[in-house]
Amino acid sequence: MIRWKLVALLALVAATVTPRVADASLVEIQNEAVRALAHVQERRFANGMTVVVQEDRHVPIVSLALRYDAGERNVPPGREGVAMLTTYAMVRVTKHVAAGEYNRYLSRAGATGHSGSTAADSTLLRVTLPSNRLALPLWLWSDQMAFFVDAIDKAQLDVERAALVNAIANEDGGPLSRVSAMLDEEIYAAGHPYHAIGRATAATIGAITVDDVRAYHERWIVPEHATLVIVGDVVAADAFALAEKYFGPVPRGPGAKLAPPTSTPLRGESQLEISANVSTPTVWIRWPTPAFYTDDDAMLDVAARLMTGIRSGHLHWALVDEKKVATAVNATNGSRALGSRFDVRVTGVAGVTPAALLAEVDAAFGRFSDGHVTEAHVNGALGETLLPRLYSFEHAAIRAALLAGYSTNMGTPSFIDKDLARFVPIDRAALARAIPRLLPGNKRVVALVTPSSSAPMGGVKSARNFKPAWIK
Repeated sequence: MIRWKLVALLALVAATVTPRVADASLVEIQNEAVRALAHVQERRFANGMTVVVQEDRHVPIVSLALRYDAGERNVPPGREGVAMLTTYAMVRVTKHVAAGEYNRYLSRAGATGHSGSTAADSTLLRVTLPSNRLALPLWLWSDQMAFFVDAIDKAQLDVERAALVNAIANEDGGPLSRVSAMLDEEIYAAGHPYHAIGRATAATIGAITVDDVRAYHERWIVPEHATLVIVGDVVAADAFALAEKYFGPVPRGPGAKLAPPTSTPLRGESQLEISANVSTPTVWIRWPTPAFYTDDDAMLDVAARLMTGIRSGHLHWALVDEKKVATAVNATNGSRALGSRFDVRVTGVAGVTPAALLAEVDAAFGRFSDGHVTEAHVNGALGETLLPRLYSFEHAAIRAALLAGYSTNMGTPSFIDKDLARFVPIDRAALARAIPRLLPGNKRVVALVTPSSSAPMGGVKSARNFKPAWIK
């Protein structure tokens, strides 16, 4: 297990609360992270599959991540949910693994953290288990890749469909659960891979057929879209040989590629009037922002902490503590491959209107360039952004997923130095310039949510108002 100088690094970042020594702190963080993710080897098999191995011989365990470069963005229009449903089904049954046996095999082997998830850009399988059982997940996952299509039938798909519908109901059953999809529909034009993400419902999932699942699997769950990462108590040569044994014979897929999305920049501000079964008004603002691993995306990671972090929560201080017009403020930078999105969500107090709440939010945004923000605040936001990442690298499972993402998206698993270097130039002046440039007040989508006890679950849009950017 790689050991970090966490105490020293925490002291360095804590010191940045007063003097400006963040450059030295970030250089030290970067150097430690580079050392933590060293000794990484990568190979590409003849069928197009990428395999990454990092030896870490301190504890007799191994963590694996299998990432497919495909997710809900790869779903055909009208079949929202097919990527999630395919993942649900293939971890349940394949030709050589009976229904329900996947989890039992892993549990009996002492595995922990075994999961399968589908996001906008990817499908990720993860597991940690004793290193002498390394072959087990390789066999299970290769069976999912090569022998799933012939094993799935309508009866089994109906079982997985019911489980997925129930999971969506539990996760997205809140009074504002449909608002995010409404915002995305405004930000991304029809035909953009992200336009319909988040619109999977019981109805759309109910319309998915066995042929839909098979077609998606045969197109995207194939070697050329797969990156396997093995981190832990292994000899790299032996790990590569074992991976070749199980995945090497799987034939290459059809070479499907996602069409480059057409970019349609926002030409103004869209305001959506929404009724929802909430007790107080809410304002939810979303901006389309640059893709992940860009310098601007790093800037917005820090900006989110500057707005609502513990050391420097300027939006929270302004709206909750000073103006007392809100009870909660949250800012998040949702980094994604084809373009990120930055959200500010404010829960108002009873009696304030959504329009008045929005005006207070806009006034608070002006404080990022008028002297209220100090270098100490920015250094605190940098620390809150980077230290959790630094600490997380202690865990082999997190390193495995990170290396898979680097390899898939940046073309190399050895990207950590460039990743963290994006944060070194960030200071108060850089943020003061970046926030109005990346989060302009006249190019965004705003949901103005009014309480209504009769509103349907998830919220309902009653009106859309558009103001061109050139109108002040």
